[in-house]
Amino acid sequence: MSGTEVLLGLIYFVYVVSPLISDELWLRIALGCTSLGFVAWGITIDSPVTVVANILFAAMSLVQIVKQIRERMPIELEPGQQLVHENLFPSMTAREFLLFWHLGRETVTDATIIEAGKMVPDISVLVEGTFRVDTKGGPVHLDAPVLVGEMSYVRGEDVPASASVSTEGVATIRQWEKSTLRSMRETHPKLTVPFLRDLGAGLAEKVSS
Repeated sequence: MSGTEVLLGLIYFVYVVSPLISDELWLRIALGCTSLGFVAWGITIDSPVTVVANILFAAMSLVQIVKQIRERMPIELEPGQQLVHENLFPSMTAREFLLFWHLGRETVTDATIIEAGKMVPDISVLVEGTFRVDTKGGPVHLDAPVLVGEMSYVRGEDVPASASVSTEGVATIRQWEKSTLRSMRETHPKLTVPFLRDLGAGLAEKVSS
């Protein structure tokens, strides 16, 4: 058996067993190796078409390999982000949470963010500071991190707020427009399930407390 035949046999062996690889990164690596093998084989048989085609395939595989490696690298969140992630959105990975975080906008304010009897266009997370919720039973103070306005989002209706929410002094809040969250199923589908899971868990905890 010639060296060319041995090389071709090894290439086809890797190619045949590659569908058994469940990890996408290693699958990309295996396919990239087969394309490099075909490049070497194309050189030995003097086939420019084989060489060029597999160089292109190897280059595309390399791009995907780098992408997979970057996605698996650990992400370090800022202290405020870490606090919100761990307490309010634990179902999201750090990378998913960072993507979700950047869909919102941050505000440092000393104001009323939800007025009783008015529509609630956003859900808001208190990142740093204290919220004052004016309920029928009197004011309730909530410390960071806490989520407000989620009930109107879950109901899926434009209903007025039942209580006013304001900051006690200057506070840092992160807000997401309900329209952005509702379109997330199309724009960022991987975020939808963990977001709804955490939202439901938070509401269940509020109801039971």
